[in-house]
Order: sequence, then C-alpha cells, then structure tokens
Amino acid sequence: MHKVTHRRIAGRAQVPLGSLTYYFSGLEDILEAAFSWYVETMAGTYQELLQAAGTAEETVEALVQFIHRAARDPERMRVLFELYSYAQYNEAASEIVRGWMTTTERHLLDRFPPGAATAIDAFVEGLLVRQAMQNDEIPEAVVRSSLRALAGPSAGVHS
Repeated sequence: MHKVTHRRIAGRAQVPLGSLTYYFSGLEDILEAAFSWYVETMAGTYQELLQAAGTAEETVEALVQFIHRAARDPERMRVLFELYSYAQYNEAASEIVRGWMTTTERHLLDRFPPGAATAIDAFVEGLLVRQAMQNDEIPEAVVRSSLRALAGPSAGVHS
C-alpha cells in the first residue's frame, strides 16, 4: 500500500484523476471503499459455498474448496494481507476485518457448535495466511482432516 497514490488508482481504474477527489475525501476513503468491496465479494463467495452445503461434512468440503480457490489467487491474498496490515492502524479497516470474521463465523455456526465454529474460522484464516506466505498449497487431504478434527464428532463429520 506504500505505493498507492491517487494517480495510480485513477490510471488503473481508467478514470479522470479529478473524479477521485470529487467522490472521495482522500486515500483513506478510497482504500476503505476498496476493502469493503473486497470483503463483500469474499463474503458472497463464502456464503454461496456454505449455503450449497447441506451437512457438516459438505461444509468441510466447501471450506476445503474455498481455501484452495483463495490460495490459487495471489492478487486476492495480497489484498487480504494489505487489509489486515492496514487494519492495525485504521479503525475503519479494523471494523471491516471484524465484520468479515463475524460473517464467516456466523455461517459456520449454522453447521457446527460454537467452539468448533470459532476454531474452524481461526484455522481457515490462519491457513490462508500460511499458504500465501509459503507460496505453497497445503494438500487438500491435510486441510480436510484438520477441519474434521476441529469440527469434532458431534458435528457428524468423519475423520
């Protein structure tokens, strides 16, 4: 984000530079709008995958697909890291992150007990970070067995 300027944003968006200052009060406004859009998009993808899953086992499979889809998109991972970094010193971005985490956990609570939902949510977030930093995918079988273990036997998934 250290390279973000009005001029670069206008060029990438193919809009006149003046339109940015007309619609946004500054770079913070632009970044907050971009991060909000990003989280809404991710939340929509997440929700679609989980809504299609009828059981806890199908939810585990949906999560495996979500993790690996996200990991295969370096641009998406870069934006996620930038958001997390920016949220450390920008309250609006911090709210966006908290909203994302609340949304993902809420969807998991439809299928898993509260403790398991929280653990699974934290695992997914951590795994995305790890995969992006390693630039190497963790095998689906490992992700699947880890999610099953976190879900626990009461969720009806098989290890």
